[in-house]
Amino acid sequence: MLKISQLSLALCASIILVACGGGSSTGGTPVTPPTVLATAAYAGNWKDACNVGGSDFSNNSNVYLNEQSFTTITPLSDTTISVVDTVKSFPPADTSCSGAAVITQTKAPILITLAGTVTIGGQVVDKVTFPGEAATVSLVSGSISITGSSLNANTVSINGYSVPGAYLTGDTTPIKMLLRVAGSNLYCSDSSTKSPITGYPTAMEQVACFTKI
Repeated sequence: MLKISQLSLALCASIILVACGGGSSTGGTPVTPPTVLATAAYAGNWKDACNVGGSDFSNNSNVYLNEQSFTTITPLSDTTISVVDTVKSFPPADTSCSGAAVITQTKAPILITLAGTVTIGGQVVDKVTFPGEAATVSLVSGSISITGSSLNANTVSINGYSVPGAYLTGDTTPIKMLLRVAGSNLYCSDSSTKSPITGYPTAMEQVACFTKI
């Protein structure tokens, strides 16, 4: 609704300028108002909640780091957005992910395509597809050691925590999901409810999966 209001205001402003003889540098030619992309609501920086023990990295005692994801979304067209994820892992004692990250992963950009809409629980949501999880392209923080003869066989260790290299390669399995933006909240679909016919989930998570920073 906010996008529509902004666009309406832009259109009204253009009409007023033309009616008063303004809004043109070519003697009366109306100025075309800026186009608002249908994907504009997704633009910006987002983060999910601190996932206690949710990191892939663990120490020799199987104590896992806490994890939080940060996402930058850039609309490219009415049906395409670019997503760049940064995943930060925090010490076990930092259960709010508010201190310094022990490990920071930057992942390669992925393109998400909007494939129409569907109504779930009275809400119109976007159907989206994308080519799976992006691979990690850089690791930051502390000393990094890698053992193994190939990436999938590697063990990657940082600051006393390690993970099989396969966890950093991403997953190229195409994914279908649902998304909806409501103000500063981004809601995701419940992946456990996928339809055997369309492949899309049939329900939304009740709690926002990301909030705007």
